[in-house]
Amino acid sequence: MRGIGAVPKHETAADGACGTPDRRGRKCRSTGAADGNVPNPRPEKAAPRRRATSLRRLGTAAAGPCRDYPSQLSGGMARRVLLAMAASGAPDLLVADEPTAGLDPENRDTVLRLLRDHAGAGGAVLLITHDLKAALPFADRVAILDEGRMSGLEPAAAFRGDGGFLTSGHARALWRALPENGFRADA
Repeated sequence: MRGIGAVPKHETAADGACGTPDRRGRKCRSTGAADGNVPNPRPEKAAPRRRATSLRRLGTAAAGPCRDYPSQLSGGMARRVLLAMAASGAPDLLVADEPTAGLDPENRDTVLRLLRDHAGAGGAVLLITHDLKAALPFADRVAILDEGRMSGLEPAAAFRGDGGFLTSGHARALWRALPENGFRADA
């Protein structure tokens, strides 16, 4: 088991996770860390290559984020760097808390595709998002939370039409309340 990779909600987490430009590269290369502060228990030689591939796929490699201080990165770039760091250790579970918040549609879909590819390669992904509509094409199942408790687990394909295929009343109400579904609050 390779553990858990975490993509924190706030891009300011990059300040602690990345370190300074001179130390960051050395630290990540030596440990294969999924997070700059939490070493992977099984360092791998392939981690730097996976990290570089992820950075390229996320559109951050050309901007040189590995040479910059985290505070010099835009919010969107910092989010994508955190995702590349978390995915580089090929964790069994990748927890991504609002990784697409504030991203334009093209970068949002690139991030979601990278998460989908991680799941397709045998990893598990727990995506926490308020952007249900954007996440659905990349999801298998959707867990619906109500006041911090799971109120339903639905197949992603059930979120269509008037929500009639959804078994959870709360999921149906959330689906129908979306702007594109007429803001209907009737479940």
